[in-house]
Amino acid sequence: MKHPKIVTFYSYKGGVGRTMSLANVAFLAALDGLKVLVMDWDMEAPGLAYYFRGLHDAAEAKSLKNTRGLLDIFWNWSSSAELAQSDADVQELFSEVESGEVFAQCVRPLVGPGLFKRKLKLDYMSAGALTIGAEKLVYEDALSKFSWTDFFEKYAGGAVLENLKSWAKTEYDLILIDSRTGFADVAGICTMQMPDEVALCFVLNRQNIDGIARVASAIRERRNEEIGLFAVPMRFSGGVGESSEISDAKARAVSELVRTGGFSSLAVQDDIKNLAIPSVENLPSYETLAPFIVADPKFDQLTYNYRQLASRIVGEEIKTPEISSKTIELVKRRLQPRHATEEFLENLTVRQSESAVSDLQLLIQSALESIVNEEYIDPDYIKALVKASDGLADESGDLAEVISIKMAAVDLLRAIALVYPSDWRMPLIDKLADVVDFHGFSLEYESQLALLEELDILLASSSTINLKLRRIEFRRKAAWIYVDTQNVDALKRTIGEINGLRKDLSGAKLAQDQSMEVVALDVDVLRLKAEIEMQRKAYQAARSELTSALVLIEKTLANIDASSLSRMLFSIHIRFTEFPRPFVSVREAAEHAVAATSNGWMLQRVVIRFTSLCRIVLDSACEHLAVKFCESLFGSDGRIKVQLGNYYGRYPEQALEFFKVVRELVAIVSKHGDMARVFSICEYLSESASSVRKGLIRRKRTVNDKDWGTLENEFDLLTGLFTRVGVHVETHTSDLENRLFMRTVKPGRLREEDD
Repeated sequence: MKHPKIVTFYSYKGGVGRTMSLANVAFLAALDGLKVLVMDWDMEAPGLAYYFRGLHDAAEAKSLKNTRGLLDIFWNWSSSAELAQSDADVQELFSEVESGEVFAQCVRPLVGPGLFKRKLKLDYMSAGALTIGAEKLVYEDALSKFSWTDFFEKYAGGAVLENLKSWAKTEYDLILIDSRTGFADVAGICTMQMPDEVALCFVLNRQNIDGIARVASAIRERRNEEIGLFAVPMRFSGGVGESSEISDAKARAVSELVRTGGFSSLAVQDDIKNLAIPSVENLPSYETLAPFIVADPKFDQLTYNYRQLASRIVGEEIKTPEISSKTIELVKRRLQPRHATEEFLENLTVRQSESAVSDLQLLIQSALESIVNEEYIDPDYIKALVKASDGLADESGDLAEVISIKMAAVDLLRAIALVYPSDWRMPLIDKLADVVDFHGFSLEYESQLALLEELDILLASSSTINLKLRRIEFRRKAAWIYVDTQNVDALKRTIGEINGLRKDLSGAKLAQDQSMEVVALDVDVLRLKAEIEMQRKAYQAARSELTSALVLIEKTLANIDASSLSRMLFSIHIRFTEFPRPFVSVREAAEHAVAATSNGWMLQRVVIRFTSLCRIVLDSACEHLAVKFCESLFGSDGRIKVQLGNYYGRYPEQALEFFKVVRELVAIVSKHGDMARVFSICEYLSESASSVRKGLIRRKRTVNDKDWGTLENEFDLLTGLFTRVGVHVETHTSDLENRLFMRTVKPGRLREEDD
């Protein structure tokens, strides 16, 4: 290289690949024998060192985050200048920067010892340490308070920059500056004052092109062509067979850079042809150097393009790097994702990448290792990992994958909660509760119980009423698992635990919602006791417990509306319908079926149980109960019609049973003396039957001819019965007719009959 030079990598917008390109150029130039310094001038969002992680061990990577850098230099200069009392003080200040020692103290090597055959000179100057100045101000606070105007106008800061340039060119062959984006003060320093050349990095969209062209124009106007400019398209996908959109974007870039940016047309076209950095699919999601993500750098297109850019900057050909397999293996091992930026984690859910889940799990595993190894890990990073796991789980359609993602986050919170229990116990409880509440149904009973036991241990020391109630809630969940598994001994033990926890709340002043929780608890204990009696076949005792639960709920609901109690009320009525008939009469069972159906909170469950509830009512042979059942079912707006169609129109067996019970229901309802009520009910039932048939038509190709004939016959019988009542049934003979019909239906409603 003939003469040392300073080159700024600038982009008008972030996210174009500017820093990645600078890092690769620096590395390739250093491998080629040049002495290289990289400087992180992106002071609002520093992170240049991150791209060189594989070149040194984890301890050095950690220390690089807190090295003195540019802001330290500028802050100390301004502070010392402010305190200078004499010419001697001022001269001492200038002597320090002229010697270069103040700059040399901020330099750190980026390449660890023994990594390459010969020692590489690749050094780093950071944006600044974590704390700045004698005041130990946090970096971000110091940056916000630092006045660039005072630095230049009051304290002759230009002299610092000139001495920095002079020192850097004395010590290094190539100095690369990672610049701030936009038109900020720092961006102006990086593009106007510091460099010999500026690499204008951009992607082919209008905002980037226009911004780069304006910056190029400003540089030329300010520095009178003293600074060399070249255009570097990033994430470029041109080439053979490029789309018309890419061609148009290239033409627009050439036009704007020539018209506004002052480039010659030939120079721009040459830059686009020779300096473009391609868009590469399937790159690792972590930021790293190109030669370490391929089997052989000699045959890698991305490495070739970075080598072309490095050659253009250096002014001579940069050779293809020769890197030993041992070094590549070591670097790749170091590059396995340990931590990522919070921005990267936020973008995981929108990347739609097959590797997103595995990337996140690797990052969580690395964070776990850091915790186990007693390394510091930022709490915000832990929160970002957990948030990303929630986002990916929400996007996943694979239940097993959802559980895997959720449990990885649980493991992470378990580890950090052991180290910092006061900070992380509640997030762990919330995450465990999330898994139990929303995904417990997909877990084996033993796994659910293990999570519930863990929650009980975590909440055992809780002193607030809300947390005590929460603990009881999880014990109740465990109790119902013991009901399902018919483990009576464990169920009795758990009921005893719940009663003990309930006593702790006696005499406590409770808010209204807390009082409702206590009532729900008392109801649940009665229900659980009933289940014990049911398993003992002591049905009379079980009936007594459930009756007490009903009385308690109805007494409470008379004063306040509570959805949780309404859901329990539904379950109790359903349980009564399941009693052996000697202990609950046929009529009582039908009355409980009607009561369950009238519960507006449980519409979906009523839909699923419709045919079985119908059978119970039909067994009573009571038209009055049948009418009451139907009126409770359809309510005032008949919303359930569409849901019945959606559920029973999916499978032939369900549809056939639906048609049969509706036919029997119509037959018994028709005996009622109030024909206006009968007609209204039959209209609802006919529309529901029509909705079921529409669902079947959509799936007709999956139904064999014999089953279809049986369904048609049953539907015809039902239609005839409705006709005798004076109710028309909408029939559809084809999927096409069905679709045409649906276009005339407003969302959520069936078409009204023509008058």
